[in-house]
Amino acid sequence: MQANLDKRQGIRIEMHDKVIYRDMNALCCLSHKNPIRRALIYFVEWKWFDRMIMFAIIINSVLLGIRDYENRISGPEYCSSINPYLDFAGYVLTILFMVECVLKIITMGFIIHKTSYLHDYWNWLDFAIVCVSIVDFMPSI
Repeated sequence: MQANLDKRQGIRIEMHDKVIYRDMNALCCLSHKNPIRRALIYFVEWKWFDRMIMFAIIINSVLLGIRDYENRISGPEYCSSINPYLDFAGYVLTILFMVECVLKIITMGFIIHKTSYLHDYWNWLDFAIVCVSIVDFMPSI
């Protein structure tokens, strides 16, 4: 991983056969020289990281499609045999998506940097889904 300073666009990093740009600092405290941030940039920009997240999105969509909604028709006395397993898988996938969000925020910064997490429209959708998922974890809501 080779990094060069570019005044207009921040740090120019060459890795995984591509060039990416990141700001010098993320979250106003993690420098481009921070070894943890550098390792996370390397991991987040790895093509298999994106493939793993896309696979998790597909699995999550399939799990939502096979959910049993019979209790909405038959009433609360109906108990599905598959829904508890789907709920557990949903929690695991939600935690995976939260970890992805946090890793990207650590590597890119959140909002105030030029190459920050919320400057990408796809990440808006990702962040909104993660926020709604956090609300789903709260048992009283």
